[in-house]
Amino acid sequence: MGRKVRAPAHRLIGAIAVAGAACAGTAAEHRAPGAESRVAAGRAAADAADAGRGGTDREAEQVAAIEWAVRQTAAAVHLCYKRALADDFRREGRVVVDIVFSGGAPRVEVVRDATHSAKLRSCLVATFSELPWPPVFNAGDRVQLPLSFVAPPAQYTVWRRDVDERDVAPGAVAQVVVDERNTGNPAASLTYLRLAPGAALPAHRAASTALVYLVQGRAAVVDASGRHRRFLAAGDAVYVPPGAALGLAAEPGGAEFVVAYAPAGPEQRFDGGASAGDAGAAARGGARWLAVTGADLPRHPVAGGAAEVAIYFDAARAGDGRASLDRISVRPGARLPAHVHADATEVVYLLDGGGEVEVAGERYPVGPHTAVQIPAGTPHAFYADPDRGATAVQIYTPAGPEQRFKP
Repeated sequence: MGRKVRAPAHRLIGAIAVAGAACAGTAAEHRAPGAESRVAAGRAAADAADAGRGGTDREAEQVAAIEWAVRQTAAAVHLCYKRALADDFRREGRVVVDIVFSGGAPRVEVVRDATHSAKLRSCLVATFSELPWPPVFNAGDRVQLPLSFVAPPAQYTVWRRDVDERDVAPGAVAQVVVDERNTGNPAASLTYLRLAPGAALPAHRAASTALVYLVQGRAAVVDASGRHRRFLAAGDAVYVPPGAALGLAAEPGGAEFVVAYAPAGPEQRFDGGASAGDAGAAARGGARWLAVTGADLPRHPVAGGAAEVAIYFDAARAGDGRASLDRISVRPGARLPAHVHADATEVVYLLDGGGEVEVAGERYPVGPHTAVQIPAGTPHAFYADPDRGATAVQIYTPAGPEQRFKP
């Protein structure tokens, strides 16, 4: 039996058992020092490797292999954590990954999970199962990797690919991309909704303002009676005041929508929960929705020609100031300088292109189907992709910041 190899006592949090020798290791820590999580991994095994040089060559090789594995998987583990944060940005805690080697692929399982995230566990198992481990372990050798995840104080970007799909009606699939659980901001939510050809969602009333943007396909919007009907093409949008009933029906070819609520709450019906305030909204059934054809809207140049904006709804058109909707197209390589909306939350959903968004002094990559939420009073800027530029829909709640786009 090999001798024990130990890291400094103040760093010791777990044991890595290799062929009967106990090699002490420390956690790879996935921490959020600023607005979002960042990875600081690989420190632990380096300490163990230094200590292991006094043992056998095989022990040193095994500890070096563990160090390599932690560093090699750091980026992938960070992405696993981002997927978990797409459900709830407050998830944190220690996770222990257990790896048992055999003649073939190692057996990998999570034996401890303080984050209680099935998505994180599944992703970690896949990450370490696919790793091409160096051939320094014998059949039956076991490695346990303790990982520590620290939640961010807020989350500003969420990729739709990281959000679970929910079947909400026959032929209807929803993904709640932004809500209070994964951002900490109750001011607004954003859901991506897909309807198969001919699928429909019955008319529904909510206590919040709804903004519906048709991303692709064709669809009909109807009220509760079915008499008030409007056909939409891609690029059209609907403003739904609190208490108004709106149903959606896809034409042949299907349809995809962005649905925002201000404030958040009604999106819970897409996520298996009760929709707050529906009963009270039904009492105000006299409200009517308003549809706008995107192709008919004027485009306003902004930021010295760096972008152009089409304003769909503001207080003047919608009849109230609860929320606004616009579509912005940013030229390749253009920069929208830092600014602040003192009293309004902004939610952005990228339809095409990408770049980097800067929020509260930190930059985050964004691409198609990324949502960005910016709380009121938070400085932010945007740097468009140099080749593709970016196109997005923007929601402000309450309305007001969109007025700066008008000539």
